[in-house]
Amino acid sequence: MNTEHDEWRFIARFVSESDAIENIQTDENKIYKSLCEGKIPSDGHVRAIMTLRDEAAKRTGLADEIIFRTQALIVSDQEQKGERKLDPRDCGAYRSVNIEVVSGHIVIQKNPEPEDVPLKMASWIERVNFWQKAVEQTAPRDNLKQIARFHFEYERIHPFVDGNGRSGRALAYWMLRFASIPPIIFTSRDKIMNYYRCFKDPKMMINYFENRLKSSH
Repeated sequence: MNTEHDEWRFIARFVSESDAIENIQTDENKIYKSLCEGKIPSDGHVRAIMTLRDEAAKRTGLADEIIFRTQALIVSDQEQKGERKLDPRDCGAYRSVNIEVVSGHIVIQKNPEPEDVPLKMASWIERVNFWQKAVEQTAPRDNLKQIARFHFEYERIHPFVDGNGRSGRALAYWMLRFASIPPIIFTSRDKIMNYYRCFKDPKMMINYFENRLKSSH
């Protein structure tokens, strides 16, 4: 990104679009104005993205703590946006209940049992760490494909009670920055026709990431 203001504009749009995918209304211009004025929030979705930006710059290896903090920050301000306030036990901790992804009255994704989540996430983190160690020796296109697969896998696990989509997209932002690939915007206007359909097949998710990279830059 060319200037600090370009980065503020990107973060404002990224957050507002990621929220909008979950039908959460966020004022992009208000976020941008606050960032330009140096008003950096101490919590919330914007803080989560900025924290991940800093972690990518430090070349930090992924760990549970980063994932927990990302989800906890993202859901911390959702009550102010008209969403439900989560039980503190569901903030920054893997879920202990069954959840399903539902569209209307139809279950479109049945997620792993809660007792399986820690093990599945440990395996996912291990593979991300392995990828991180080889990222500089890997071609950018191959890194992009792997990040798309990681995003697909994370959302299939759905590790939290709430904030899975937003935290998953935030972690994809972090991975792209870690790999020195321009981060993409997940847009809300095509979520049904494009983004949601990609959770049927990782190859479709790879195509989605490649297309978003082309159109975002």
